[in-house]
Amino acid sequence: MSKFPTNVQMAIAAIAVLAAAACSHGAGGMLPAQSAVSSAQEALSPEDDVSILKQLTKEDVIGSTIDPKHGQLNPYGLTVAPSTVGEIKKGDLVISNFNAKSNVQGTGFTIVELDPVPGSKP
Repeated sequence: MSKFPTNVQMAIAAIAVLAAAACSHGAGGMLPAQSAVSSAQEALSPEDDVSILKQLTKEDVIGSTIDPKHGQLNPYGLTVAPSTVGEIKKGDLVISNFNAKSNVQGTGFTIVELDPVPGSKP
């Protein structure tokens, strides 16, 4: 399990803090706003301040993000496909290329899909 909270864990922690404040208010007392914020920060803070990148020990090359048809490059967006649509399958890596083959910024228009396994081809 990760030492760092996921978005879901952060949302649950925030809801728990708000619910505690609401329950306390209904019982005749009220948590000060600063106390609620402090509690939320404690719940969401990582256990240490070591960079997550320094904790990674293995590197796997999945594949090139350069578009094979147009040669576009410089990936500026990466996401994991949440569902299957057309040729993109749930779990695939989906990359947008920001530059055209000329490497002029902002002139790219391709979306590249990679299977999330080493050696994949776009």
